[in-house]
Amino acid sequence: GWGRLTESWNTDPTMFVSRSRSICGLETKARLPGCTTLRGALSKNDTSSFRKEIEYSLHAEVHSAIGGAWQCSMPGGESLNIGDMLASLPSNATQALENVALNLNLFWRGMFNSSLNSHYPILCPENLKCAEGGYNASWSARECRCSNPAFDMMMANASTLDEEYDVSYNALDDSMFFILAAYKSQGTRISDFLAQGVDGKWMWLDSNGAFLDDDTNKAMTAFIGKLIFHPGFIGPFTGPLAGTNDPLFWTVHSNFEHLWHYKRASAQQNSSRVTWSDTWDVYTTDDDWYQMMGCWGYLYDAKLPWSNLFGESASIENDANVVYSDIREELMSQMLDMNEVRGQSGYTNRELSDLFDPWNSNSLFQYSSFSWSHCEAE
Repeated sequence: GWGRLTESWNTDPTMFVSRSRSICGLETKARLPGCTTLRGALSKNDTSSFRKEIEYSLHAEVHSAIGGAWQCSMPGGESLNIGDMLASLPSNATQALENVALNLNLFWRGMFNSSLNSHYPILCPENLKCAEGGYNASWSARECRCSNPAFDMMMANASTLDEEYDVSYNALDDSMFFILAAYKSQGTRISDFLAQGVDGKWMWLDSNGAFLDDDTNKAMTAFIGKLIFHPGFIGPFTGPLAGTNDPLFWTVHSNFEHLWHYKRASAQQNSSRVTWSDTWDVYTTDDDWYQMMGCWGYLYDAKLPWSNLFGESASIENDANVVYSDIREELMSQMLDMNEVRGQSGYTNRELSDLFDPWNSNSLFQYSSFSWSHCEAE
């Protein structure tokens, strides 16, 4: 088989599906998405806003909240326990750090990406040395942690809060953390707690939108710098690239498809007025940012790695298969050159959108109902 599938920066040695109730010691008070979030998503009437609502409100933070992260520390052993850090901060400063914590998986992946972060790259041991069901006899647990040599060397020479702040701020700024957090992570709410001061430097905001006092801002920045550049151990669901290893992945994500079908199906039932727009929000602009963060394939006509979902190139073995093969052939011929399909070229988002239109009479997959009775009862 394929063996153990996980993120390259996750050096947790376990071979089993694991989860943690905390994220680096933070037992988050954030609730999993419920009926209020569902209603918010269903109120959107175009692909752009609906995708963002699904992606951020219903999806993104669920990965970290369920999978969790643990054993977060600096290479020298300094604990990066978010719960302890929150306890030392004023009560109006905690929301910013909690929002960063809920999205650590995205930032860890981004900081591990050398094309995005070339000045302060995260270096991790090869999985074969640390993650084959236990630590190699010649490697200690500490040696199996990811490190950041450039950052760690400068931080080791910092002895005051001001010096630690300078190291963290410069590293975060050079690796575009602030830009990504403020402008490219708006759905995650981190942008609600970050702004530039009069000197142009990025500063953290309190729960009322005011700048934190100087010492609190510096302590937050110093801690977040250490945290961002040193991934902890994570559950597969946190990844989220290895999320499919966790059975919860399938129940969570199938609900997103359910919502997409409901919105598109109900739109055509209300033909007397416009209730849905199939406009796509990423055509050409901003794609470089998504690519750099490891999120390929956002463009409407971007080629994706999947093909032959409907058996377009499958051989016909019996009469029953002849019927389905004809349906698939007719369905695909409307959108793709069949020679390209058989050449395994991959679908585009545009083609997949057409393929899975709930009103497509040739579709082989339909939901039996569109009801959420537990929310209707509220």
